[in-house]
Amino acid sequence: MKKIVYAPNEQYYEGVITDITDMAITIEMDGRLGRLALARRMVITENQPKIGDKVGFMLSYPEVLNNE
Repeated sequence: MKKIVYAPNEQYYEGVITDITDMAITIEMDGRLGRLALARRMVITENQPKIGDKVGFMLSYPEVLNNE
């Protein structure tokens, strides 16, 4: 397993839930940054999530690990 070369640089992002299925939640990120789809179990909430809920999360830039 290759290790990450660059130090993590987490930044705070926000978005809105745009789709919910039995298995996943899709978040449309603010600032036209794209969409993020993840498993429902990865979302921390006290209530059932619903479309239109605003969410916030920390995210770092992805690093390609298989440079050849």
